[in-house]
Amino acid sequence: MKKVLLLVTLLVLGCTSVCFAFIPESDVAIGGITLSSIEDYVKGIYGQRQYSERHQDEHVNHWIIYDSVKNKSRYYSLEVGINVEGTVSDVDCAEANLATPAGFQVGMNYAAVQQIYGRPNEIQYNRKEGNIIRYAYYSGPYVDDPALSFYVNRSTHKIVH
Repeated sequence: MKKVLLLVTLLVLGCTSVCFAFIPESDVAIGGITLSSIEDYVKGIYGQRQYSERHQDEHVNHWIIYDSVKNKSRYYSLEVGINVEGTVSDVDCAEANLATPAGFQVGMNYAAVQQIYGRPNEIQYNRKEGNIIRYAYYSGPYVDDPALSFYVNRSTHKIVH
């Protein structure tokens, strides 16, 4: 009986480690901005914001928004969400010249992400933009843990933001 219990426990633990692979929290960054960055640090790298938008929810108090004429998509080049503590809580990037610590950036083929991180923790289809899929990789077991998300064009398989 003890051997059966031990075998079942090992199988469950083995499956858990395979099924719930997480990325390092240090990979949840882009363009030198991490989730522990403060607002003044972001402004020191990218200058004064071009737009600011108040948006209060559980994660973001306001957005610092940068735009670029090089960016041909409908998205802003860089949006940085700042929480009530004054640190970065969210970053949305559509700028091709900014990369994550693993080297991923807009315009790359999503297959490169899968080679490094494997299967995503979450796949979300956008009903408004039927051609865009969101792939999310979490740094921990909870949905609220820091995540790295890639929005991918279904036709080209390229990262769009």
